Amino acid sequence: MSTTRAIEYRVTQRLLRRRQGRNYRVPVEAVIIVVSVVACLGVLAAFVPGLLWVMLTGSVVLTLGLN
Repeated sequence: MSTTRAIEYRVTQRLLRRRQGRNYRVPVEAVIIVVSVVACLGVLAAFVPGLLWVMLTGSVVLTLGLN
């Protein structure tokens, strides 16, 4: 029983040391993903109003042409 407890203690101490040594810095990949998502949303926000006007105009033309 004491051997099992000694192994458990060693494992726990290793995990605690490993957790203390971690640096919680943001990975480069996460920064790239965030920047690309923001850029895509910016491009989308620039084109959506124009696309809405094109769809509205197209639907008016289509409606007038069908009658």
